[in-house]
Formats: sequence, structure tokens, C-alpha cells
Amino acid sequence: FTKKKFDYDKFGEVMELSNATCEWWKKATDWAKEVPSPLNGFDMFNYMAMIVCMRGNKDGHTLFKLWHDELEAKAKAGLGPWNSAEEKYRVMWDGIACWPHLSTTFKALKSQGINMVTSTYPESWNVRYEKNDLDGMARAYASNYANRNLDYDIENVSKLVKDFKLDGIIYHSNRSCKLMDFRQYEVQRRIEQETGIPSVVFDGDQTDPRNFSEAQYETRVQALVEMMEMKKASGRRG
Repeated sequence: FTKKKFDYDKFGEVMELSNATCEWWKKATDWAKEVPSPLNGFDMFNYMAMIVCMRGNKDGHTLFKLWHDELEAKAKAGLGPWNSAEEKYRVMWDGIACWPHLSTTFKALKSQGINMVTSTYPESWNVRYEKNDLDGMARAYASNYANRNLDYDIENVSKLVKDFKLDGIIYHSNRSCKLMDFRQYEVQRRIEQETGIPSVVFDGDQTDPRNFSEAQYETRVQALVEMMEMKKASGRRG
């Protein structure tokens, strides 16, 4: 048995490529700041498999560069997220996607003209670190928003509200993520207090399809639409 020598040069190249891929991921998703957004936010959920598994190889880098260029072209042409519907409201999705019901959660929003333009979750894959710096890599991964305190969460979400010109927030109370469930209601309370942005919470699960009610979800979405419309009407009245 011969122990294989660790190839630090190759590892450094992968780290460097991973950083470059993350940069294109960030540049692509930032096009959602445009109004209307050329990005349908659920595409971020669909592309997450690639940013997780392909960030350190050339195909992943090429993919996100192409995605960025596609969104840039749509934005410059003034195109919205869908061909068949208009973007009426812009929301943030807090938490992991409800994977067993991805189609249902997406269609209920689109039917109301709601575009999920950003989320706290996809930003977790925008992880940067210096080449061959393992300590820096550890710090980068440890700085994920889920590992930070409430004050950081409030600051982070408040910035998203401003940067992405949000009308509302949807909080996914994910039963398979107890840590985030525990703090989510306090985040909701403080964000609404600080920004005045309306929001709703629905029950779901990233894994177990039994912890989701389509009727409850649609009711919460409708309630959010009414609150967002009231806020817009109030703004029009000055």
C-alpha cells in the first residue's frame, strides 16, 4: 500500500475555479435587482444542484457564465421573468425550498404575478476564499448566515429588501430545519418593524411532503397579495 501524495497545486486550482464560478453565480443572480427582473427566482433553486456539485470544474464555470449572459441580454431588452405573465410583485423567500412541492409553490406565486427575486438561501453558495488558504476556507464556510446571530440576519434581510426592491417576504417554516424555525418568527417581527414590508409564514418541509398543505399555502399567498396591494395603494395616496 502506497499513500498517495496530496496534490496541493491541483487543489489550489480547484479552489481558484470554485471562486470564479461563485462570482458568476453572484453576478447572474444579481440581475434580479432589475425591474422587471429577468430572473424567475425559482431558477435559483433549480440551479442550486449545479452550484453545489459543479462549482470546482470548468463545466460549472461555463454554465454560470452563460446563465449570466442570458439574464443580461433579457434585462437590457426589458424582459421580465416569464413570457406568459407580468411581474406585479417582488418577494423574497426565506429558507430552503419546499422541494417535494416545488412546482406547486412556484405556480401559486406566478398565478398572482409574484416573482421570487431573491432568497436568503442561494447566497449561501456564494462562498469565496483565497487559493490554498484552508483557514480562510473554513472561515468562509463558517460565516454562512445560518451560523450568525439575529442582528446579522436582520441586517442581511433588510439589505435584500432595499437592494431587490421587495414588496413582501415569504417565510418557509421548514420543519426539517429546527434552528431556523426557532428564530424565524423573531426575524419576521423585526424586519416588518424595521422595513414595513408585509410577510407571511407557511408550514412546509424540505424533505417530508406530508408537512405541507397546498390550501394553507395558497391562503397565505393570497393574504400576502392583499397586504402588498394595500401597501402600494397607501403609497399612491402619499
